[in-house]
Amino acid sequence: MDSVKAEQDEGWEILGPDRPLASSAARLPSPLPTTAPLLLNTHELAWEAVEHLVAALALEVEQAKEARLYGRPGQDQQGIDVVAFFDGKPTSVYQAKRYTTFTTADLRKAVSSYAGGRRPFGAHRLVVVTTASVADTKIDEELVVLRKRHSDLVIDLWGRQQLSDILHKVPHLVRRYFGPATMEVFCRPLTAEDLPAASGAAKHSFAVAGGQAPRGSDWSSVEACDPLKLRVHSISASPGRQPRQSTPELTPYMMRAHDVELRDALEPAVAGHASVFAVLTGESTTGKTRTVYEALLRMAPQWSVARPNRAQDLVELLSGPPLPVRTVLWLDEAQRFLDGEMGSRAAVLLEETLSQGPGLLAVGTLWAEYWDTYATSSGSPGAYAQVRHLLSSPHTKRIRVPDHLTAREQQTLRDLAREAEDSDRVVYALDAGSDDGRVLQRLTLGPELVDAYTSGNLFRPTEFAVLTAAIDARRLGHHEPLPLALITAAADGYLTDRQRPGDPNWASTALRAVCAGERQDGTRTDVNRALTAMYEVRTRSGSPLADYEPDEYLDQHARLHRQGCLGPAALWEAFTDHVGDPQDLTRLAEAARTRGLYRMAAGLYRRAVQAGSVQAARRLGDGAVAVPVGGQRVVDWVARHAPLDNPRVLAVLLRELPISARGTLLSRSLVSQTALHDPKGLAALLHQLHQIPEEAARPVLHGLAHRAAEGVPTTHADAVASLLRTLRNAGETDAIRKLASRAAAHEPLDDPRTLAGLLKALRRAEAPWAARVLLERTDMSCLDLTEAGAVASLLNELLLAPAPPEVIAALLQNLPASYPGPVTSLLKALQTADSQAARALAERTAADSTIKDPKAVADTLRQLKEAGQKTAIRVLLSLNPAQQAALASPTDALRLLPVLKQVRAFGPLEILARRIAEALPLTDPAIVAAALRAFRENTRHHTAAEILLNRRPGDSVQLGDPKALSTLLRELEHLLAHETVGALLRRDPISQVDLTDPVGLYDLVHELRRLNAHCTARDLALRAAAHFPLNDPAAVAQLLTQLQQAAVPEAIDRLMSRNIAVHGNPRQARSLAQLLRVLQALNHSAVNQHITNLLRACSAAPIVPNERDAELVYQLHTAHGLPESDDLLHRIANAGLFTTFLRLAPPSTRASYRYGRNPDGRPTGTWSWPEAVSEQL
Repeated sequence: MDSVKAEQDEGWEILGPDRPLASSAARLPSPLPTTAPLLLNTHELAWEAVEHLVAALALEVEQAKEARLYGRPGQDQQGIDVVAFFDGKPTSVYQAKRYTTFTTADLRKAVSSYAGGRRPFGAHRLVVVTTASVADTKIDEELVVLRKRHSDLVIDLWGRQQLSDILHKVPHLVRRYFGPATMEVFCRPLTAEDLPAASGAAKHSFAVAGGQAPRGSDWSSVEACDPLKLRVHSISASPGRQPRQSTPELTPYMMRAHDVELRDALEPAVAGHASVFAVLTGESTTGKTRTVYEALLRMAPQWSVARPNRAQDLVELLSGPPLPVRTVLWLDEAQRFLDGEMGSRAAVLLEETLSQGPGLLAVGTLWAEYWDTYATSSGSPGAYAQVRHLLSSPHTKRIRVPDHLTAREQQTLRDLAREAEDSDRVVYALDAGSDDGRVLQRLTLGPELVDAYTSGNLFRPTEFAVLTAAIDARRLGHHEPLPLALITAAADGYLTDRQRPGDPNWASTALRAVCAGERQDGTRTDVNRALTAMYEVRTRSGSPLADYEPDEYLDQHARLHRQGCLGPAALWEAFTDHVGDPQDLTRLAEAARTRGLYRMAAGLYRRAVQAGSVQAARRLGDGAVAVPVGGQRVVDWVARHAPLDNPRVLAVLLRELPISARGTLLSRSLVSQTALHDPKGLAALLHQLHQIPEEAARPVLHGLAHRAAEGVPTTHADAVASLLRTLRNAGETDAIRKLASRAAAHEPLDDPRTLAGLLKALRRAEAPWAARVLLERTDMSCLDLTEAGAVASLLNELLLAPAPPEVIAALLQNLPASYPGPVTSLLKALQTADSQAARALAERTAADSTIKDPKAVADTLRQLKEAGQKTAIRVLLSLNPAQQAALASPTDALRLLPVLKQVRAFGPLEILARRIAEALPLTDPAIVAAALRAFRENTRHHTAAEILLNRRPGDSVQLGDPKALSTLLRELEHLLAHETVGALLRRDPISQVDLTDPVGLYDLVHELRRLNAHCTARDLALRAAAHFPLNDPAAVAQLLTQLQQAAVPEAIDRLMSRNIAVHGNPRQARSLAQLLRVLQALNHSAVNQHITNLLRACSAAPIVPNERDAELVYQLHTAHGLPESDDLLHRIANAGLFTTFLRLAPPSTRASYRYGRNPDGRPTGTWSWPEAVSEQL
């Protein structure tokens, strides 16, 4: 007994004489039994111990620099038990609740006690900690409501499960607060044997915290992720100041319009509705990744993050068992996952996963140019087809992130910076970017790095060579990290004879200096000791071999500077000798072909085919390099040498090769060598074998069908379904029987969606015996029935089978009482199976609806109406949601109005409309306009509109946004609110409106004219023409177009009198072409001079990688007699527009390039396909 007390005394930290822990050891919770090692007995902690534990977690897990217990017993603690202070981050406050049970009322009380008080310390984060379980759908829904209501406060909730997850990695705290016996049981490495006895939540925790994660993936909760490891940019030291030696911190965060758009896109999925793929597009270093991180930290902090490293990892992840519910799929720099053939497979699997039900938040970032490439149909019609389908699916939401801050946003950030540590760094970025608004880029010193690279002053010749070789390789299509051998071989071509060193390790030395930021002699290669131009990448810790990547911002901007450069011969030869990835080889082959390097392209295509590239085989088969080098020889070579292990490659070749080459391919050992790990690929191959008429295909089809039926994996129901469908179409009855029996006998039976998918496949394959076997193995009580959509899918399949009545009854018996997400599909399925069960679920859903959340009420009413559940609608309306709904989010409250109208709840509709009209903030013209429109379209008597107008919004709305003002004026005109219009115009909006939005300005001019305010409209157009910023050619072009449409010729005269020529800016090549096209069509005396000035000012700008724009720029150069025309023509060819070059060049020049050209730009001599193959074998 004395030894136990001594252990306890030794373990407790003495915090002060006024705390009970100082005088005696606290009672420890009972030891944790070995049969349930995944949850701690937090509910048995003494209340004093709970507070001390929270303080310890703040210090040791959250890395606070100081944490203290707040107040004394009996004092008003303003809802705070513990306060924690951090370096470079806002203060956090914690409430510690020793409860055995925890309800939504407890959560509301805990949050309101701090959020509704005076908020000591001005904390931006409140953590409610309870020893009880918080695994309750009502608590989750209430947490969403509270977070929206207190949008200025990050609200986190830790319960028993969350505390257990956190403490699992901190054994000494488990020992201190729960005892050594519990520590030994709880903190030991877990095995698969531990899982069957654990709860579903605990199993999920194991997958996140330490179980077997998919290869190449990192897993942890959102709030546990290090933002720097998620590639969130930290701020770098301002010029002239030494950087801090501690971990770089993040800037103060400022919400912008795209933040709201992203959170609106994520909110339905977080609330349990359909899964979503949110893609943020924009330039590098514009805050895309930070935007995603901040949104998830606020909305889904406890969700687990799956972070694959490359497309192959993503394919493996999505091809395996279903992802846990409440998973975030983190796809930063999404081109790494969507490019090439593996990217196409990943896109198909991701779209299927998103369609299978709720529970997944996929988030990605992309440069806008990548989105444009994927989402348009330019080039080969089949290129990126699967990716294009994913990006256009209803699950995908694109959010555009601007590359600059508006003047108002700059001021807001300056105000935030005053409260932050090291504010001078933010102030420097604001000052440096005040002209063009590119402030965020300055925070990371990206523009300074680009200037250092383009000036050539920072790097020595060998360093510049390895860096430029890396940038060119990435620009031309090498997306994998760059190995040392490739950089060494390529970089040699960027050095002159006098610059080449004698040291055999010269490239390693140069790379080490560029990546480390410092040379061996102590001189620097980084920018302000903070930002390096390249960094090392290793596949595992301790590996002596590193690959290399250029800085992302430098990559995006330097590649534009080099867009008109072809690259030395050494670079292209290095690609042939040192690249092995089939996707990279295919992209590099395409880059060579589009630049006229036909012979280089042939060799790269050859290597890509041998590495297993479907696209390369397709390109060779359709004649990418067939003319004039012997097309038949090319396809014969492909048929003889294409690898046989990839069924997708074989399917493409059988479809696209000519008959003679197909015969060669069929004579090879397809049956024995084709890999079986890809059921959908096998289905595609079997389908093609069934389609082609050659008799030689029949035995191949039969043999491969039987081999697939016996050996293909059956773990993915959709893939098995696809293969069964193909076998049925091919008439392979025996193979169907084998595969169906295997799938029915061995498929895991814990996921209702997987079970439904397999039943569907067996039904379509006409294999009822296999379905019976499957259902006999199924124990409905073991299925996870917590997601309504999955249950609906299963129930529908059971009805179609048809399954025995006792099976359906067993399913209905095990359904939970209610669901947190949408229930429409389940209600419809239940209506067919058991109308009484459907009615009971509908009424429970109505009764459980979060009445104070108008969006939740609207969603529930919509679902009940669609399912025809009138009684449940009456139950919900009886709870008086119109009077109870919170109005903190006017947008959500307004969305409820049309739904109330649809269910003919006109009384509640009028009540809610009047409440909104009385409480609506009057500062945002867009919100006021939306409210007036909602009242006009949904209410019968327009009483709410009158109430709102009587509050004189014309005297209060902000006047900066021209688009919002025009919308408000239009709505006021609908309501004949002339007095309000007059009040608004008397405030002189023309002098206050933002002049950077040409479309908004046009809308406002047009609306003012409709209101007969012609003088005001003219004054606005003239002011815009005189003061519109000219730093963006595309915006100037848009303004010119809008002024033409507005028919204000004097405004066009004023704009054309200004110097609209801009300095050559690599980022603005596409915008330049847009402005040139608008000027060319403009009938104005100053047009020719402006075009000439623009062409001269931007003569060094990169070529737009677009045939139409490049041709326009060249023709204008020629028409205006500019001497740079010949150089421009060759830069067009170097930019990947060789066909445009040939079309614009004189006929004699075109003829000389019949066989392509060499990397030095000169025409290639006659060559043939056998030569291209033999010289590289």
